[in-house]
Amino acid sequence: MRHGRKSRAKRFDGHKAAIAVDADSQLITEVEVLPGNAWDATHALELTEGSEANTGLEAEETMGDCAYGDGNTRQKFADAGRTLIAKVTDHGRKGYFKKSQSLSI
Repeated sequence: MRHGRKSRAKRFDGHKAAIAVDADSQLITEVEVLPGNAWDATHALELTEGSEANTGLEAEETMGDCAYGDGNTRQKFADAGRTLIAKVTDHGRKGYFKKSQSLSI
């Protein structure tokens, strides 16, 4: 059994699903089961590739929420020559600049 967290206070047991959906038709094109403690973006590129294999179509771009906007996921997509559209999270880690902070030089 895997344990995951939705927030500091809300915990869950089990697994979670990563789902690829065609934006136009809203049909599910690929599904992957992830451990509850895995990052949402785990295997995001593989999920896109699986969707392409299942549909026989090439993905023009991959869209995801801010969980897919981290630097490692963006780099994987860039290295594969793919377009990833995902919002950058607004909160920063301690000692780092937040997205909402402007820099004065």
